[in-house]
Amino acid sequence: MPKRSCETRLGGASLVATVRALAERRGLWILGVCLAVALPGCGAFIEESQAFKEGWRTAEIVEIGSANEIKLAGTTDCRKSASAAELATQRFVALRYRLGGRNHTHIVPIGGENFKPGDRVYTNVLVCGTPLELRSQAP
Repeated sequence: MPKRSCETRLGGASLVATVRALAERRGLWILGVCLAVALPGCGAFIEESQAFKEGWRTAEIVEIGSANEIKLAGTTDCRKSASAAELATQRFVALRYRLGGRNHTHIVPIGGENFKPGDRVYTNVLVCGTPLELRSQAP
């Protein structure tokens, strides 16, 4: 029986060309899988980035009290825009989070919710009066 070359067994295509074609297809398949995995993550990152620009933060409550009781200063301080009546009756919290190696503090009002120092909350620190959403309680 005569020896048949690779080209004959593969219908006239050389083995090298066939392997190269399969490798290119495989490479595109791998690229497609990588993009399919990465793109949804990019969407979440973009949404989080936009929310951060709009003022949404997850932060820890470090102090709770009336406007006069809170001694910390904040990057944003809702006491500055509150009326005299709000300052006299409303409770405030000092929120802190760490970003870029620095602590950032914001003073925002709270309603009747029962928060305590150490609780982690989510709120918009740029819009005074945005309700605080509890993310986790202090131990």
